[in-house]
Amino acid sequence: MAKAPGRQRGAVGGSQEVKRLAELLQHCVRKAGLSVRALHGLLRADQFAPPRGVPSHAVLQRRLNGENLATDTDLIKAIIDVTTPESERGPLLELAEEFQRDARLGATTVDTQHDEITRLAHELADARKQLAQVEEELAEERRWREDLERRLGADSASPIQEAELHRLREVLHHAEQERDALRIEVERSRVRLPTSAGTPDLRITTRPSGEPATGPGGDPALDVLEEQLRGLDPDGALLAAVIRRALDHQYDGPHTGRYAWEQLTKWEKAAVGAKVEVEFQRAYDLADGGDADFALAGVEFDLKYSTRDRGWVIDQWRLEVPQLLITGNDHQSVMSAGLLRPHPGLLNRVGRDGRATLSTEGLKAVRWLHREVPLPENTLAHLTPDIRERVLSHRSGQQRVVELFRLVQDRPISTVTVQTVALQQDAMKRVRDASRQLDGEGVRILSGNRLGDQRIAADLGLPALRPGSFMSIRAESAGQEVAR
Repeated sequence: MAKAPGRQRGAVGGSQEVKRLAELLQHCVRKAGLSVRALHGLLRADQFAPPRGVPSHAVLQRRLNGENLATDTDLIKAIIDVTTPESERGPLLELAEEFQRDARLGATTVDTQHDEITRLAHELADARKQLAQVEEELAEERRWREDLERRLGADSASPIQEAELHRLREVLHHAEQERDALRIEVERSRVRLPTSAGTPDLRITTRPSGEPATGPGGDPALDVLEEQLRGLDPDGALLAAVIRRALDHQYDGPHTGRYAWEQLTKWEKAAVGAKVEVEFQRAYDLADGGDADFALAGVEFDLKYSTRDRGWVIDQWRLEVPQLLITGNDHQSVMSAGLLRPHPGLLNRVGRDGRATLSTEGLKAVRWLHREVPLPENTLAHLTPDIRERVLSHRSGQQRVVELFRLVQDRPISTVTVQTVALQQDAMKRVRDASRQLDGEGVRILSGNRLGDQRIAADLGLPALRPGSFMSIRAESAGQEVAR
């Protein structure tokens, strides 16, 4: 069944012509059965003129509501392209062009000013891109010069080496001049941008490559994010639960029986990051960002998820945007999270798609909030193969649940694990039935939803038993604590 686009910010705004155009695109999205986040995942960088790239989820949401839509030709065409069969695409594009033309003819002075802001913003983006390239080249030349100077200091200098050092000094001098000129051009482009309450402040902070601001006080925006995120989640337990929910959602164990990363298709693996974003925003109660994923205490930032360090991919056009970098490893049951404002000196070589991964220096520059914090255990994935086989070998879902609690004792078992083993949603009934059957074997099933059972687990020195989880123990091991 088709789904309507995701959460709307409000009614479609703007003139009647803009409303018609926005409603046409919303119709395409609904007909394709896509949410806004799913639509965002289908958009490609090659559909947009560089250096812009794919707009953020928040920008896409606002465009679908009509905000600045009439001037965004690339996005209008891209939405129709990914939501409409090729046989229907031509007439829809013609209709969209007609609506867009009418919307432009009816544009207000504010709309015209926005066009000028957009043009100047693109100029600024071009200048920033050139500056980034020059700073990267400058850093490389510095490394060459320092290496050569070390060699000259250690060995007797040959005429060839001295000539090469002189050449590198000249190159470095010219590169620094070019960098300074580009910085002036960036500032001029920024100054020409009109400022108002409704226009974002596009100022940037440039710093020479190799001098990242990683410590407190070095980057005010990262300082704010670090303070806020640590305040919301001091020990990382909230974020760990977010990642656990996202992974469990993708495994979809109650319907598929899957419990391991290797059982996902490559497309399902690629979609885990989007699910982490959804769960993260809900758990931390964050607002959408204007041109980034989220906003917290007035600071906008993007979220990047990977299963390993340095697996994050940074878009070239997102340089200088604060990033919350998250890893979640279901094999090792750990997660990490840190903050970084990326720049060329912290990235590996940019690929043809305009994206790059962190370099070794980039990983060193991450400001870690949580490092290798335990994830709630994926119980099935961490059973020994023979135990897992004994549990899953039963044909009856109820008997699989009984075998699970019979063989796996003294460790928490989540509701999702019970549902995955049973291949059914009614976990509580399965646990109650298993409890009655195992009672005669001297096995008791504790529930994290009962404070008394939580205290029993704690008194026995067992792992914490949290709401939504269960644990089987030998009744005699608890003595009077578990007397019925």
